[in-house]
Order: sequence, then C-alpha cells, then structure tokens
Amino acid sequence: MKKIYFLVLIAASFNAGAQVTVSIKTGLSLSSDIIPAQNSTSTFQPTSMKAGFYGGLVIQVPVAPRFSIVPELLYSQKGYHERSYLVPNAFPPHTNQSYNLTYSFLDVPVLADLKVSKKTAIQFGPQVSFMLSGKQQLTGPDFFDSFDMESSPKIIFGLAAGMYTHVWKLVSVSLHYSIDLQTHDEDEDINHNFLLHGFRNQTLQVGVMYTLAHRK
Repeated sequence: MKKIYFLVLIAASFNAGAQVTVSIKTGLSLSSDIIPAQNSTSTFQPTSMKAGFYGGLVIQVPVAPRFSIVPELLYSQKGYHERSYLVPNAFPPHTNQSYNLTYSFLDVPVLADLKVSKKTAIQFGPQVSFMLSGKQQLTGPDFFDSFDMESSPKIIFGLAAGMYTHVWKLVSVSLHYSIDLQTHDEDEDINHNFLLHGFRNQTLQVGVMYTLAHRK
C-alpha cells in the first residue's frame, strides 16, 4: 500500500503543469474509537466522540475535465472520551472517573476528486497519518493522572472519503470521514488498567475551505 500511495503522489507532481488550485481548510474534527469487544481490558462504558480542531493546505491538480488528484496536508486532533462505572477492589477505584485520549496527527490524504455538478464534488482515497503527540488523562473525584503516549504506532495508514460544495465565490464547505486501517496497540500497564487495546480511530470532519490561488 505504501508503494501505491507514493506513486499517486509522484503522478500528481508530474501533472503540475496543469492548472493547480491551492486552498486552505479548517474546521471541527469529531473522532471516536472502534475496538473489538474481545480486545478490551477497559472497565469503562462505551466511548463517546471527542471534539477537536483540524486545518491545513489543499492542492488540487486536474487530470481530466471533471477529475482531479487532491493531496492535502492537515493538522488533526483526534481521540475519544469515556466514563467509568464502579469496579470493587480496583486500583485506582473506578468510580465517577473520566478518561480522555488526545492525539495530534499530521494527516496526508491523497484523494480522487470527481465533480458531480458545477459546484459539488465527491472525494475518496488513501490517507497516511503521522503521529505528532499523544496524551492520556484520567480524572476522578480526588485525583488527576496524565501521561504521554509511547507505544502507539507513529505512522498509520487509513482511508478517507467525503465531499465539498462551493457556497460563495472562493468559499466551500466540506464534509469528510476517515478511518484507520491499523490499530493502536498500547502496552498493558498494571497501574493504568483502563487502557483499550487494538482500537482504531474514526473521524468526521466538517469545515470551510477557502481558495487562495490558481496557477496555470
């Protein structure tokens, strides 16, 4: 998959002589986790979505009249949130606790862009994510624990799909969904036995895109 991904990037660069559109994109990132039940060592209830920020650069390289290759370079915040129930004799006691996992990623999707109307296009393609940082936080009635992530993979491959539509002059609104193909396999820590194992992030991003320049 890595070879295919970088071949697409090279193909897009060779076509850079065509009209290129450069845009910036920013908005709200809503992420959660997917985890097989048999892989969970967590005493927490099902996770909920975590809100974050995303933003970055979008380059559109036309290949055909209604088809383009679109590499993006995006800073994305991801993670999930969950709350525990009471577990007797656990250490620390699992009651009224909340657990937050926050990631910072550099996402690089390379998307096939197909125009379905004059203003609207759909997109799909592979995505590679470079982990910049990660932090776990456990909060209870009378304590707070925070520590950095160390064992998750630093590079994660995934898939992305979405759409955008022009709403006013150089402004568009976009909606994208991405999912990891690799799992985040953290090492079990007996002092932090609330960790989840084998989970994958899924992310829904809603944003605004502004076109900066065209180059011919």
